Amino acid sequence: MAKVDAEAFLKIKSLNELAIYLDIPLNRLTFFAFSKKVFYTSFSIPKRDAKENRTISTPVAPLKAIQRSIANTLQSIYQS
Repeated sequence: MAKVDAEAFLKIKSLNELAIYLDIPLNRLTFFAFSKKVFYTSFSIPKRDAKENRTISTPVAPLKAIQRSIANTLQSIYQS
């Protein structure tokens, strides 16, 4: 994992600053943040008891990449 600038991340106050930090276009971040469109695909798998199904929702690839980047940054900051 790349070195995280915790101080810079924690000073983020706007979507524009977050987009710059994540190195993604602002319009892409805004699209995922505010669009009414559903960006998750759902599927079911059987639970262990096999009497019921568990519904799993997974984000589309571009959203998943944004979420992963933010999660990795937060994990790096708060795990140390």
